[in-house]
Amino acid sequence: MTKEKEVQRILSAYRMYPKEIVDHGDGTFFVRDQEASFVLHRSTMDKNQTSQWASVFDEANKHSMASVLPVYPTAQGELYVEENEFVYYLTPYIRAEGSVNIVDLFQTVADIHLKTKRTFLIDKSEIVTSFRLYEEELKAKHLHVRQTIDFFEQQRYMSPFELQVCSHFHVVDDAFHKSAEHITSLLDICADDEHKHVKWSSSLCHNRLSTEHVLKDQEQYITHWEAASMANSMTDIAHLCRNEFHRNEYPLPPFVEGLQAYDEIYELSDVEEHILAIHLLHPLPYVEMLRSYLSARDEKAVISFVMDIERTFRSIANSFFLLQAFEEQKPNMFSEDQ
Repeated sequence: MTKEKEVQRILSAYRMYPKEIVDHGDGTFFVRDQEASFVLHRSTMDKNQTSQWASVFDEANKHSMASVLPVYPTAQGELYVEENEFVYYLTPYIRAEGSVNIVDLFQTVADIHLKTKRTFLIDKSEIVTSFRLYEEELKAKHLHVRQTIDFFEQQRYMSPFELQVCSHFHVVDDAFHKSAEHITSLLDICADDEHKHVKWSSSLCHNRLSTEHVLKDQEQYITHWEAASMANSMTDIAHLCRNEFHRNEYPLPPFVEGLQAYDEIYELSDVEEHILAIHLLHPLPYVEMLRSYLSARDEKAVISFVMDIERTFRSIANSFFLLQAFEEQKPNMFSEDQ
């Protein structure tokens, strides 16, 4: 069966007989019938993922979240069609117009996170153990970075990559120190709480949030919810920022304004502020790139290392400056008397 015939077979479940099918080559197909245009998505979601994905649209309907791009049901009322180990689902076709408005996106995500927020108690020891382990890992990796810098500086002639890493060090060093400070503050909050449990929250999170998954015409819609789950909302925000900083298609100021706008809607708690900072700064991918260079520099062109680590550094640096700007706009943030 050709791919076009397979798509036609899938579309028959919607009682749709298309006039045009265009394979975009990325698992999506543009479809046009007599009246409208659509996008058919092909996914490799398993049963658990499909169930979680379907719940996104239940939440969207329950809370009237128009920013979640809807999915059309089949003639039998199902949200997807299974065929040859793939899951297919149908959405409206949105003709993209202009770039994504970052501030609006933060406000939209804040609305989703707030409306779906669930608060519960978890064992305080779980948090303490987890962040203690991360704290120890940071210390070890920080030492490795310092030793690597010393090694590079002992070279008579440094490669472009080595020069680049040395120029990065003051920001990366600050990121390690700042991460440690936030972990200490978070653990202090836990220590000050006399109870064995602490308040925790989860919200509907996209988990792959980026401007690539935002469609904009008159409004902005978030699509591609296949990896969605209920999780701490700070992971979603950190993923969005780090991913966009890595891609470097938008300047930093809209993210500062966007995070402020998010906080006005969602109202970050002290714990969430520290968790966001820890996830944003996260310098360990940078260390892994150093390890990769040291172990494989003779097998890969230096220019590839230069490009890769610059993107990773940009993510750390912009995250650092984002938090700094946010802190300046919110003087009480991370203060010791909170």
